[in-house]
Amino acid sequence: LAGVPVGSAVTNKELAAAEQAWLDLLTAMRPPQPPPEWHTNLPSKEVQAEFRRKVGESVAKTASQAQEFYTKYPSHENAPEAREREHYLLNAAIQLGFTNAQTRLESLEEARLKDPNLPEDDRLQLRVQQIQRTAFKMGGEDTKAVLAALEKGARAVQKEFPKRPEVAGLLIAVAEGWLERGDAAKAQALAEEGIKLA
Repeated sequence: LAGVPVGSAVTNKELAAAEQAWLDLLTAMRPPQPPPEWHTNLPSKEVQAEFRRKVGESVAKTASQAQEFYTKYPSHENAPEAREREHYLLNAAIQLGFTNAQTRLESLEEARLKDPNLPEDDRLQLRVQQIQRTAFKMGGEDTKAVLAALEKGARAVQKEFPKRPEVAGLLIAVAEGWLERGDAAKAQALAEEGIKLA
């Protein structure tokens, strides 16, 4: 809507509504802060986890607000940014423990990956985020399972993007993980493989 030519069908009222909707979205993106008393008297891990989950739920609602904005005002100059923020917010909501956002994020990413006009950099970034999320979802104390999933994902990305140096970084990061676990032989093999790709 911004920069709309004079005489277009967009009214000043519609333009003002779009601007207000954008300001509302920016305001909603400010995360809630923990209660002040937590600075001196930290609650139990369960209470902290529940607070994080509630923040995650709030962040997911803000993601819906971003979607509503670019759907309602697709030609607004901030519509592309609203799309990016929706993706970022859904990722943040999941990391905060609000796993209900998982399906929505996956649908959003699959739709973006099917877009033939999606730049390679964005496509690679999306794939890496998917791999990391899948691996850490296994999480917990089983770092071996996480590392195995990361390695498998890195090899899948290597097939998709054989000429990208970032794949080397993924393999080297996994190698460092194996080294921390005390598996020096596996770490060395992966590191050497990563160095050859770099």
